[in-house]
Amino acid sequence: LYNTGLLKAWPCLGYMQLWYDNIIPVCEADPYATIPILIAKYLFGRNGFTVNVGVDTERGEFVYHHCYAPTNPHGSEKPEVSYIITKAHLGTKHASIHVKLPTNETVTVIGFNPEERLLSVHVAKASNNEYAPQACATKLIGSGNVNAVVRNWRWRGGWHRVVVYGDFRRELEEFATLLGLDLINEDL
Repeated sequence: LYNTGLLKAWPCLGYMQLWYDNIIPVCEADPYATIPILIAKYLFGRNGFTVNVGVDTERGEFVYHHCYAPTNPHGSEKPEVSYIITKAHLGTKHASIHVKLPTNETVTVIGFNPEERLLSVHVAKASNNEYAPQACATKLIGSGNVNAVVRNWRWRGGWHRVVVYGDFRRELEEFATLLGLDLINEDL
């Protein structure tokens, strides 16, 4: 919305408020990410968030990054974690949000490809938050089976995935079966 000129500022702060107002925001208006975010909210009571996924195969780590994440990732109506308002992308993006997301918790990462009727799922352990001005403001580091995810990644579903706090692999398998969707466990 910012890049089109429809908004004069990045929407990160507004998105944060929308979660508290029980309105579900979706970064970059990504329709493929919308479905997993709605699944997380209405089936699991969690506030999922759009991410780009980077990998470090030597360390066995994922880097889930974007310029915003909800400060209530467990679905509370009030803030659960702290954040700072900062610049991102080497100072070219103002009013981004660095959210200090919970660590030592399991996260489920979901992708959706409507053309193939496919849910892509992997599970990781949130281990750290990284703050650096070079790219997106919010970076959650997770550990998991990185090599399997790289091998099984489905590009047609888009670059984005959605991070949800908790292990919902079994529930997503049941959900996919009920709706006649295919599901790939990217990390297995």
